[in-house]
Amino acid sequence: MAEKIVQTAGRTQLGEFAPMFAHLNDDVLFGEVWNEEAIDVKTKCIITVVSLMASGITVIPFCTSGGSGIGRSGPNMEALAGSGTWLAGERFSGSVSEADLQSWIEGLK
Repeated sequence: MAEKIVQTAGRTQLGEFAPMFAHLNDDVLFGEVWNEEAIDVKTKCIITVVSLMASGITVIPFCTSGGSGIGRSGPNMEALAGSGTWLAGERFSGSVSEADLQSWIEGLK
């Protein structure tokens, strides 16, 4: 069994303002869904992206990898979500520096 994920960001940031969102984010999405061993990682990612899209946020796909590129992951997830704002994704090596990540983030603004 993998280590259990315990998420508190929603409750910490929005618990008093939006308690139902905090519950859905921390307990359901990143609790029940991500801790369910019967759901494969790809499906967990799709559930997460669709949940976030329902909230109207902008999605910027990225990944780290020792070999393969990001490929069509961004366009494929965008098609599955069916809506929302999607920006071009990026693939970083597994040894990417914090400075390189920060530079990429700054370029998005």
